[in-house]
Amino acid sequence: MKHRLFIAINLPEPLKKRLAKLILELERRNKGLPVKWTNPEGLHLTLHFLGYLEEQQIPQVEKILEKVNKNCPPFIMRLDNIDVFPNFDNPRIIFVDCGKLGGGKACSIQKAIGEELEKGGFDVESRPWHEHVTIARVKDKCQLNIPRVEMGESDFEVRSIELMESQLTPGGAKYRVVKSFKLG
Repeated sequence: MKHRLFIAINLPEPLKKRLAKLILELERRNKGLPVKWTNPEGLHLTLHFLGYLEEQQIPQVEKILEKVNKNCPPFIMRLDNIDVFPNFDNPRIIFVDCGKLGGGKACSIQKAIGEELEKGGFDVESRPWHEHVTIARVKDKCQLNIPRVEMGESDFEVRSIELMESQLTPGGAKYRVVKSFKLG
């Protein structure tokens, strides 16, 4: 049986609640536009999307995460402002940018995991990685009403990285933690 897997940093519940309010406000401002808003329960920062893997491949991914995570101590991240990919003229993804606190630790661990995945024969995204939390996907070209929002008190400590499974449903993706890996 195949599982749709990815590696992520999950957000603490207080931040998910703050982002839920932000999503509701943005949804109100952009009512009627072709935008699919993220369910706040599933908010996370994706480090690597693995795609559909066979059951027997999962232990290899788990070993990679155990190896990389033991060499990385916990670190602090910050949610910053709202932005879009690729640009406001043709937005496809609405996201909250993650600040570069912790001396680039998220980038370092993302890179280290990617290198180990490649060594293990897994496909790894070749595009440059950007620290962000997706809050919506834009289905068709439209003019968004996105105010400049600073997240304020939004620092959080990353103590673990999770191997996650996503199941696509008509109501949106449903996520579950396959296994959590403590840092350090």
